[in-house]
Amino acid sequence: MSGRPEERRAYADRRAAGLLRLALLLAGMLAFVGCGGGKERKPNIFLISIESLRADHVGCYGYPLPTTPNLDRLAEESVRFDRAYSVTSWTLPSHASLFTGLPPTAAQVLEPHHRLGDSYETLAEALSAEGYYCIGFVSGPFLRTPHNLHQGFSRYDDSPSSVSTGNAHGDLTNPEMEEKVSAFLRSLPPRPFFLFAYFWDVHYDFIPPVPFDTLFTDRRMERFDCRGFERNPEIRPDMSVEKLRYVVSQYDGEIRCTDEMLGRIFGILRETTLWEETAVIVTGDHGEEFFEHGEKGHKNNLHRESLHVPLLVKLPGRVPSRTDNRLATLLDLFPTILEMSGANSRVPREGLSLLADPPRSRDLFFELRHTYYGPSIAAGSLGTRTFDSHAGTDGTFKYMKPVREARERLYRVDNDPGETSDVAEGREADRAVWREKLANWRLRAERIASEHGAGRDAVLSADEKQRLEALGYIEIGPR
Repeated sequence: MSGRPEERRAYADRRAAGLLRLALLLAGMLAFVGCGGGKERKPNIFLISIESLRADHVGCYGYPLPTTPNLDRLAEESVRFDRAYSVTSWTLPSHASLFTGLPPTAAQVLEPHHRLGDSYETLAEALSAEGYYCIGFVSGPFLRTPHNLHQGFSRYDDSPSSVSTGNAHGDLTNPEMEEKVSAFLRSLPPRPFFLFAYFWDVHYDFIPPVPFDTLFTDRRMERFDCRGFERNPEIRPDMSVEKLRYVVSQYDGEIRCTDEMLGRIFGILRETTLWEETAVIVTGDHGEEFFEHGEKGHKNNLHRESLHVPLLVKLPGRVPSRTDNRLATLLDLFPTILEMSGANSRVPREGLSLLADPPRSRDLFFELRHTYYGPSIAAGSLGTRTFDSHAGTDGTFKYMKPVREARERLYRVDNDPGETSDVAEGREADRAVWREKLANWRLRAERIASEHGAGRDAVLSADEKQRLEALGYIEIGPR
């Protein structure tokens, strides 16, 4: 095919997506119940969300250290989406969007005390209506039942997030998560099933268990106590390179520990026919910052390191692996899973099925609400101040309107993926286009939200309020 490189790439992506759809149909044709009178069996769906997992620390995305040998093996049987992004840079709104197919403003889940409204249709509700047994195992506080993301699940177990009171940063939840998920998979589970598992331990504090705490260290690193990540005075932008390398080594250790656990869980599937009968989807809810733009952790901004996540989709049956370079978002998982399952939903979604041909062009939008409380949410005082950040990209440019800043930023992400050079000056026309795009997108999201009435707050216990403060997702006063 003649034409520019980007046109040839787009054509190749559309052709590959068409082959993917054909392969999925063939896989479905082969998945019949042998004694069911020719009745087609719907694929099981196993959706895995890994907390704080940025794509560039995953081996199959080019990371040079062996952090993810089991995910890399999964990638050899999957479609790997190289340009997949979260909708925001923290957990609760990211998962609310994943479960509803709507951006945080439309789902009305933007702040730590928000609750998904009963009127929203969730992925589990759509699958339950199609005959799926929906079960979820979650660790980490923001997916607990008060936030109402469990709508539609026949069983939703959030007990691994309760290992200790107010100490989720120091909790080790992988062992309990592995036990529960493994027990379900070994129990001859009902078919078809939708299994959702959210693994928390990659979240800071980065304190991987032995031997993962030393797996990625070397003699040049400056070891120190890096607990209390958010308020640790030694973890700051001007820290030494070797101290920062040590912090990153502990993050990598958490990733490898989680990857080893996933390998054992995948082994259970491989031991039986479940591997062939099950679609396995792995992603992250957002990324993690190590001072690339002056900040650490997440829920700070909408730069690439906070948003770029891995996305691996293993289809049922034996489908050849490939990479897909389309712009993708976690919003796409809702329509993708619906298409896999044959479920229907009449509710408009922002995402596009990843099984369909990629569009010729596409804009993605991102949002983040920063919330400050005072003097104490635990004491029942909820006086708040909020600031909103927004961003958008078409794969060539990325526009950002950061929190509490009058100026706009613009990056040429096609040749500056790390967003290091702001080219906004002198490009008023480009910035005006993006201002209009974002305004229209926000109006659309607000219109959807208005159809569901005013949002509500989660009913939190005193312990759960203390968790919010201890986790640092809310801040007492401005920075």
